[in-house]
Amino acid sequence: MSARWVVCAVVWAAVLSTSIRAQTLPRTPATTWATPVRIGVLAYRGTEDALRTWGPTADYLSEQIPTIRFQVVPLEFGRINQAAARAEVDFVITSPANYVELEAEYGATRILTLVAYRQGTELTRFAAVVFARAQRTDLNTFEDLVGRTFIATDPNSFGGWWMAWREMKQRGIDPNRDLARLEFAGTQDQVVYAVRDGRADAGTVRTDQLEQMAAEGRIDLSQFRVIQQQPTTAEFPFLRSTRLYPEWAIARLGHVPAELAKQVAVALLQMPRNSVAAQAARAAGWTIPLDYTPVHELMRELRLGPYRAYGRITLGQAVRQYWPWALGGAALLLGAFSTTAYVLRLNYRLGRLRRRLEAELAQRRRADEALLESEQRHRAVIEQASEGIILTDADSRRIIEANPAIARLLGYTLDQLVGRLIYDLIADTREGIDARIARVLESKVPLVGERPFRRRDGSVVTVESSAVVVEWSGRRVICTVVRDITERKRAEEALRQSEQRTRQIVETAHDAFVSIDASGYITGWNAQAEATFGWRRQEAIGRELAETIVPPQHRQAHRQGLKRFLAGGEGHLLNRRIEITALHRDGHEFPVELSISPLRIGDTVQFNAFIHDITHRRQAQQLLEQKNRELEQAVQSEREAIEKLKATQSALVQAEKLAALGQMVAGVAHEINNPLSFVANNVAVLQRDLAAMRKLLELYRAQDALLAAHNPAVAAEACELARRIDLDYTLSNLDDLLVRSREGLRRIQQIVGDLRDFARLDQNQLQEADLNAGIESTVNIIQGLARKRQVRIELMLGQIPPVTCYPAKINQVVMNLLSNAIDACKPGDVVTVATRTEDEQALIEVADTGCGIDPSIRARIFDPFFTTKPIGQGTGLGLSISYGIVQDHSGRIEVESEPGRGSKFVVYLPLQARK
Repeated sequence: MSARWVVCAVVWAAVLSTSIRAQTLPRTPATTWATPVRIGVLAYRGTEDALRTWGPTADYLSEQIPTIRFQVVPLEFGRINQAAARAEVDFVITSPANYVELEAEYGATRILTLVAYRQGTELTRFAAVVFARAQRTDLNTFEDLVGRTFIATDPNSFGGWWMAWREMKQRGIDPNRDLARLEFAGTQDQVVYAVRDGRADAGTVRTDQLEQMAAEGRIDLSQFRVIQQQPTTAEFPFLRSTRLYPEWAIARLGHVPAELAKQVAVALLQMPRNSVAAQAARAAGWTIPLDYTPVHELMRELRLGPYRAYGRITLGQAVRQYWPWALGGAALLLGAFSTTAYVLRLNYRLGRLRRRLEAELAQRRRADEALLESEQRHRAVIEQASEGIILTDADSRRIIEANPAIARLLGYTLDQLVGRLIYDLIADTREGIDARIARVLESKVPLVGERPFRRRDGSVVTVESSAVVVEWSGRRVICTVVRDITERKRAEEALRQSEQRTRQIVETAHDAFVSIDASGYITGWNAQAEATFGWRRQEAIGRELAETIVPPQHRQAHRQGLKRFLAGGEGHLLNRRIEITALHRDGHEFPVELSISPLRIGDTVQFNAFIHDITHRRQAQQLLEQKNRELEQAVQSEREAIEKLKATQSALVQAEKLAALGQMVAGVAHEINNPLSFVANNVAVLQRDLAAMRKLLELYRAQDALLAAHNPAVAAEACELARRIDLDYTLSNLDDLLVRSREGLRRIQQIVGDLRDFARLDQNQLQEADLNAGIESTVNIIQGLARKRQVRIELMLGQIPPVTCYPAKINQVVMNLLSNAIDACKPGDVVTVATRTEDEQALIEVADTGCGIDPSIRARIFDPFFTTKPIGQGTGLGLSISYGIVQDHSGRIEVESEPGRGSKFVVYLPLQARK
């Protein structure tokens, strides 16, 4: 009856505890969602590592969901729970154990599970590996760890301690009771090194840690053996000792809208394996959330996290929830309490004593078996070891055992080594050797260091030794493991010298040297970089390059280029020299020459850049360009001056030619005029005399009958001659011939006068002139050319007052314009010359219906020597000289032309010349 009531009380207490816990769970505060969305990340390796690992994921989500900006918030173990409780974060990326705790305590809900990418394999689960040195053949199962020293990562590390702890607990091993010593190294790397160096018998890390360190060349896998090794598969090819658990999870807190969680899940599920975010997280992406029940089971068995009080129910909780039942049960139990309590106490004591005795017997039995096995294998291990082993009596300092490896290293036989004093082998003073032995005896961990050993031939060899005190048949023995590091020291020295030379080259380089990691943060900065950019080395190291020396307008392109290279190896600025703009610490920008080269080291990449300040070179180039422009301007000015000089010379030559032509024309006109006057006078006299002779002849003809009667022969001869010369026609036409002759002579006299007027040798000074008269003279001179070309010249001369000018030069302008107009016409076209006044100016218009002027050459028609006529048909000076003559008269020439329809030149001359 009493036992039944005890069971009922326990059940009531359990129900009471569950109900009270459900009522007292903290409620997630209602939070209004707004950007930025904060992603809490478990920073188990520090804030900077968390930002490098998960910052690209936040950037990826911001790109995939453009309306929302995501931000990573690194949080340590205790801080992440506080942030979840206060709703300071919206999502969390954390370990399985921490997720279970957040799920139970703060209502977090997983949405995806991480797909890790390790050694070319995609993993959604991981485990722990328990290991020892390869020489420890006595450590094969978890049971063999009893009485041994054990090292783990951290008391709160899921993969670095809890997984191994669960396996021990399920095998009846209490780490705090059954292990000789339990230590925590802080990082998984230090756990591996502690086991390798003999500072712990065994240790545990998460799976893939050993393989990763081996791939990086930091350890040799053959140095270790796996305890309780589980079989590997294609899906999970890594060494492990425990069962598998789901990978890290991303979870949303209760206040986050379901729609936002859905968008985040969809974006992460679509994350490419080769994206920057995936590579930074060492992941292949994300997958649907796995079942985290194994994690709950582990924490429940170990009473961790939300299961810390699992199975323990307080009396106060039971009373508050079930006080009526408790009161009744207490009354029923009161009668049998004393007896039951006494019996239970006796049973408890007996059971605890029995369990302790059984454990001690089992431990002693295992110890005896292990000791026997150890003694049997001891000799084989020492004999076959590749490293030298010396066992020295701590009191007598004599060698009691050695292996062949140390004998070969030092040049002794085993018989020669055993019994020899340790002082004979170490190249040090006796006091120094005794001091080191004292430190070994006082230390609880192996004492590792480099020591000089003396060979039998007297030469000295540097070795790496690890010494620890062990019990050997009831006495203290110093076990020293020796490794020859001569080649390693030689390689290290060569490497040190090479690094020193490289450092000296970089430090003494005239160019600034800057190196950055894959995240864009500065890792290298030489003295020239300090001088170039104004940042000291200690200030620059660790800063983002884009925020340090890249101008703001180029930072986005720099970051995108870095992402492209990390994603696909594309980098169009790499391995070539380019000129860009850099930023000094004081804010000013300056030109530099840049050369960037990527350097891959394992799975990481480093970028090395040599940067040269080209400010002075750019200034010299600009000065040179300025001088070149000035020189080109000077050359152009000189060329223009030469062209002007040539034009002036040509104009002078042309003027001289025209002057000579004018003189010749005037001379010819004068020479022609004299005989022409004689001929004209003679023709006039001849016309007068012929009229009298014709009258006389008519009188003679009236007497033809008389002559025939008087002298028939003469009359007949006269009649025959009259018939032969057609006397009647000759007499009737004679007057017309004389009239036309006199008209021809008059026209010759007019042409001679026009030539004289055109030349104007007597008008080299400014004077008032009749432009219309000069134009008519010029038209008369060129009329013959117009008739030859079948071009009609029309005059539309208006009433204009006398114009103060150089008449001969104006006639030359009109002649040039008429000549060009006739050349531009085809047979049947018309050239019109008109004059009029406008605004105190006399206008001379010369228009034609010819081919017109191409717009592309219209601006050049007044340039000296420019002509469109065939070679030999024009000098290109006519319009140029005409333009200069009009300019000398303070006038101007305007031109209108339409290809295919003709051109019109208008000369504007002031009525009164400006002095």
